[in-house]
Order: sequence, then C-alpha cells, then structure tokens
Amino acid sequence: MQILHVQETTKDGKKISKTIEVIRSWIDSSGKSIYHFADGKFGFKSGAYIRSLEDLDILKAEEVIGETPAGKPKTRPVESFAYAQAKRWWDAIGKAQSEEYYAKERMDLEARHLSGVPELPKEGTAALDGASYTRQPVEAIGRKNLTNPSHYGRWFGKDRPGWWGYADLIEMAGYRYRRVLVEDGEVYPLEEVPEAVNA
Repeated sequence: MQILHVQETTKDGKKISKTIEVIRSWIDSSGKSIYHFADGKFGFKSGAYIRSLEDLDILKAEEVIGETPAGKPKTRPVESFAYAQAKRWWDAIGKAQSEEYYAKERMDLEARHLSGVPELPKEGTAALDGASYTRQPVEAIGRKNLTNPSHYGRWFGKDRPGWWGYADLIEMAGYRYRRVLVEDGEVYPLEEVPEAVNA
C-alpha cells in the first residue's frame, strides 16, 4: 500500500493537501499514470476517476510476436491480469461512477460561472496569490490611513479570499481594498500603470 499526499485546489481557489491510499500504480514512458486506489477505483494521481476505458491501456502487457526487419522485437498489447481486473471494475461500476463524478464536476463549474465566480487560471493560483492590494478605511479621504501594498496573508491569514486577484476594487467590512501593481519598488494603482510597466 502506498500513501500519496496530493495538493488539491478547492472550488474557492484554496490549496489543501489530501492523503490518498493507493494499492498499485502504473506509469508509461510518456509519463501518464494510473492508480488503483484502496477504495477499489482506478483513476489519476489527483484522485479523480478515469474518464474512459482507453485510460486503462497502460495496464496492458506487451507480447513479443516476432522480430522487425531491423532485428528488434515486434510486440503487441495484450490484456494483462491487471487490465482484466480494471476492465471488470469499469464494466460493473466504474463507468457509472466516472460519469457521475464528471457530471457533478461540470455542474459545479456551471454553478460557479452562474454565481459570477471566474474560472481559475490554467497556470494555477500563483498569479492570484501574488496579487498586491492596499487597504484603507472606507470613510478615509485621500491617502489617509492607506496601507502599503500587501498580500492576503497580512489581513486574512492563510485563507485567500475568493475575490483576491480578480477584483480591482472592493469594499467590505469597512475597508476598501484596491489592487495595485508593484514594479521595481514602485506602486501603481491599476488605472495608472504606465505603458512600459503594463507591457
């Protein structure tokens, strides 16, 4: 039995660590891998189900059926015991569970879009985590009580708010948060970013 510690991004963009028990894993030369989890399912390292029966092809063995003209072994894929076991799981309950899992994932994504929560960037949350904001009481005039640019940890601890990195300006709990760009030690409100910095 193997124990995997997987980083997962939650629906609101937070990164959490998840522990997964794995019975066995397979990896091919391209780096693609399949895992047989302790709960019986076959899936990917993230814990997600496989999407189709073809994902299990890396479990197939290769049988030598002759030689190529260059003298190298000629092989063909054959169903290994592991593949046959995984295929039985897929036919019995895996396909239905996988379809249910990915249907729920699509519904969650659609619900996020309908509620106005933007989709997380494909490159991950690093750009959101690295956004800088100034904070000032809403009733303050001018630059009175304006803080230096900071990251979310200063005011919100370990949990990045869902709007952080998306909103240019937001008022909440008596404070105004304005996103700024910090470049070479200079602070620019987004509407005042010079062309050279914006490029």
